[in-house]
Amino acid sequence: MSRETLVRIWKKIGRADQPALGLEFFGSATFDHEILAERVHQWVMRQWTAFTISAHSCTALMIAFLIGPWINIQHTCKWGLTTLFACVVLLMNALVTWHLCSKMIDFQSSRPQTKEFSKSGSNENQVGGRGRYLKAKAYGETRRKIRWV
Repeated sequence: MSRETLVRIWKKIGRADQPALGLEFFGSATFDHEILAERVHQWVMRQWTAFTISAHSCTALMIAFLIGPWINIQHTCKWGLTTLFACVVLLMNALVTWHLCSKMIDFQSSRPQTKEFSKSGSNENQVGGRGRYLKAKAYGETRRKIRWV
C-alpha cells in the first residue's frame, strides 16, 4: 500500500503518531474490520479470499511438479504444460484480485467514513464494525466487561 494510503488509514483508526514500517498489515486490518462498512468489508474479504486461493493453488501445483520425480512420478509434456497453464491462470487471478483489494482500501481510505474515532481514540460508544451496538452503559457493566449485542 502506498505511503499516502497508510497515512490516511492511520488517521482514520485514531493513531496520532506517524505510521511505522512493518505495521501496514495491522493498520489495514484495523481499518478494514473497524471502520469500513459491512458490505465493503465483505467485498474486500471475497477478493482477498480469491487471491489466497489462487496463490496457494499455484504454489501447490508447483510443489507437486517439483517433488513428483522424488516419489517416482515421471514428468510428461502434458503434465508440465497443464501445470504451467494452470499456474499462469491462477497467478493472473491472484494479481488482479490483489490489485483490486489494494485499490479498494486506497479508495476507502480517501473518502469520509460514517464511523470515525474521537480525538481521544476511543470508539466505544459508536457502532461496531459488524453491525453490533455497544450497550455497556445500558447493562451497567464495567469497562472490562463490555457486552456486545
